[in-house]
Amino acid sequence: MTVAWHGWSEEVLRVAGEERRVVLLVLGADWSDACRRLEADVLATAGVQDVLGEFAIPVRVDKD
Repeated sequence: MTVAWHGWSEEVLRVAGEERRVVLLVLGADWSDACRRLEADVLATAGVQDVLGEFAIPVRVDKD
């Protein structure tokens, strides 16, 4: 399973409310080594992906 990232929008907030799920907001930048490591080493793990898929709507916003 891969994380189905969404962009920030009112629709995401509406769906999160309807489905009673939290919004996981990840602010990042493509140039940031720390952001790339977070995504590769933490957010890409199977356990985290399972939890995100069941309980959250993941939103990634590029800082730039």
